[in-house]
Amino acid sequence: MDRSPGCIDHTVVAMDLDGAAEDAVLTIVMRDVGENLVPPVDAVLPTGQHAGFIDHMCRPAQRVLGVGRPDRPDHDGAADAGVRAGGHRLRADRAGGAKRRWPRPLAGWVSLRGRSPMLSRLARLVHDRPQVITEPLSRTPRTFLPGDWKLGNLGTHPDGRTILVDWTLPGAGPACWELCWYLAFNRDRLPEPKETVIDRFRAALEHHGIDTSGWWQQQLDLCMIGVMATFGWEKALGDGDELAWWQAAADAAASRQRIPISR
Repeated sequence: MDRSPGCIDHTVVAMDLDGAAEDAVLTIVMRDVGENLVPPVDAVLPTGQHAGFIDHMCRPAQRVLGVGRPDRPDHDGAADAGVRAGGHRLRADRAGGAKRRWPRPLAGWVSLRGRSPMLSRLARLVHDRPQVITEPLSRTPRTFLPGDWKLGNLGTHPDGRTILVDWTLPGAGPACWELCWYLAFNRDRLPEPKETVIDRFRAALEHHGIDTSGWWQQQLDLCMIGVMATFGWEKALGDGDELAWWQAAADAAASRQRIPISR
């Protein structure tokens, strides 16, 4: 957090860890920024505020961590954690357990089988073999990811700085993961088409000195697939147009990256 760019305010003043193992209690003291958070309504996000979020989302990528991790070559931060979480829920569904703990995700995975068999098969493939995406992702540039760019965690200070709280899945990972997460979580309030958001994010990376040639399409494709392997259940419970968009995007991505899906 101390190394986050100045345009992002995490609001944390101090932390204290008391105890150890299962008995540990973490206390986090934060500044009160409630009046500047995105209002929890259904209104479309103002274009200027949205553009600020996209620009600031790419700023940590100016501190690229490099390619490959000799200590954990198959681990890719938020992408790996997200995919494994989705897989755990899907496997719980297969076993017929955990229905009280994850009722909506399990209902969504079941619904996905009928509404989008292709997405369902792709999600199962990635859950069973997460290295299908995490290994090639580890060979693309990575940076630090706070991990949860949803509007419920976001706000804007009067001076233009972005407020980003609840760093749920922090770690090393691909910048496109944050973008795809943002698209999946905030789609009802986006002021422009997803394709335009994607172009805006890439342009912002380039503007801030990140050369995207040679890796952009691969990383974007793999993150599209990974986010659907994590949140495909949510799309299965929503409207047809949204599900169709992600189905087409994931199908095209899998084809470009030669990820085999049984038809």
